[in-house]
Amino acid sequence: MTERLAAHGFTATVAVEIEATVFEEPIHEARARGYRDLTPLGGSAGTAYHLAKSADWTGYMNAVADRLDEVGIAWEAWSDEDAAGQIELNLAPGDPIGIGDAWARTRQIMREVAFERGHSVTFMAKPTAGYGQASHINLSLQRDGANAFYAENGPSDTMLHAIGGLLATMAGVTSIMLPQITSYRRLVDLSGPPVTISWGISNKTAAVRAVCGHLAYSRLEYRLPGADANLYLALAGVLAGVVAGLERKTDPPEQVTEMAWCLPPGLGVDRIPDTITKAAAALESDLVLRELLGEEFVDCWIASRRWEWMQFHTAGGDPFSELSAWESTRYFELP
Repeated sequence: MTERLAAHGFTATVAVEIEATVFEEPIHEARARGYRDLTPLGGSAGTAYHLAKSADWTGYMNAVADRLDEVGIAWEAWSDEDAAGQIELNLAPGDPIGIGDAWARTRQIMREVAFERGHSVTFMAKPTAGYGQASHINLSLQRDGANAFYAENGPSDTMLHAIGGLLATMAGVTSIMLPQITSYRRLVDLSGPPVTISWGISNKTAAVRAVCGHLAYSRLEYRLPGADANLYLALAGVLAGVVAGLERKTDPPEQVTEMAWCLPPGLGVDRIPDTITKAAAALESDLVLRELLGEEFVDCWIASRRWEWMQFHTAGGDPFSELSAWESTRYFELP
């Protein structure tokens, strides 16, 4: 996808917001408990950006930041997130492949520091019945050294075509952005994640938030991926949507200027596929993503998601629980 963008004279700069939850218990105790009924590190505080968690949580994050500095991974900030024990760590922007590498190494460091300090950490999309976890992707395009998303009076044509492509491919690419059974338990109106195929300027309830009007910082925030997404694949999916929009000059639908949750039917705003099988079916029928990502990858991915659905329904998963024991065991330690 980066090469395809380059063929059109564009380079991409991306950044990722890594979310995770840290628990007091060491990993062996977490395993013995089936990863259930664990104690969030830092207390019960669940206030985003307020740093209300206790010093043990802060100590963990300081240790992670020190390790990142030691190995040369650039990061911008970290903060507490809405759930107890939850964190958000923002990597500094970079090229897509480099950010993918930094993402993989950073999550490994977060595990190592947790283990060394006698704790456990998970990147599950929803590790408890409370808040979920995401991997928001921020993206801008550069051409001849200038931000191609910037326009003085709002989104540039390039940004609008990118948004058009992202929304046109969103149903199909959901399977990649939300890869596990638990991924879809996050899709609840008013709870944070997007639930509609929508965009809006400075609208954090939409799936794509456009940040406009600044020469350096004009960008798109793609809010669909869960914390359990493979960032390499997620970035490929995002860039595929952008490429599709640019090559086809796809105009986006009207932006959502109000809240994009709880929208009544009849407004022409579709909902994001809300199960692993619905998302797989949407990807299977998306001819644009098949062309851009490749038939072999798409077919293999769809088969793996249908296998995951079969495992859930034959090995002990409970579709009626907020979070089944099968999901905790299967996903808590997945990278």
